[in-house]
Amino acid sequence: LAHFLLTTSLLPELIAGNPSRVVVLAYAQSKTANILFTKQFNKLYRSQGIRAYSLQPGGILTNLQQHIPEKEQRAMGWYREDGTLIDIFKTVKQGASTIIYAALAPELDNHGGAYLEDCA
Repeated sequence: LAHFLLTTSLLPELIAGNPSRVVVLAYAQSKTANILFTKQFNKLYRSQGIRAYSLQPGGILTNLQQHIPEKEQRAMGWYREDGTLIDIFKTVKQGASTIIYAALAPELDNHGGAYLEDCA
């Protein structure tokens, strides 16, 4: 509901700032409502110059992982048998790239409502 409340509260500014964009992060099944909200919002406001996009930034390796015990990290399959981290995580910069792409890429102007992963 926070995405809806924030976006609708900012609606006058979004319309005044035409063209505007709304970018909503969506993670797996728990964020299906965000994806549907984005699609409907785009339908309702595209004629007023607002485009909405949802995206999945991917697994990002941040300092938050340091708070997960190593035993749990191993149980989640984050490590190879030799003890090295598997290549499932993105850097913070890589994780931010799709968010920035959704907010700024001119080639998305005619694709409002799109769901994005890995800058596509």
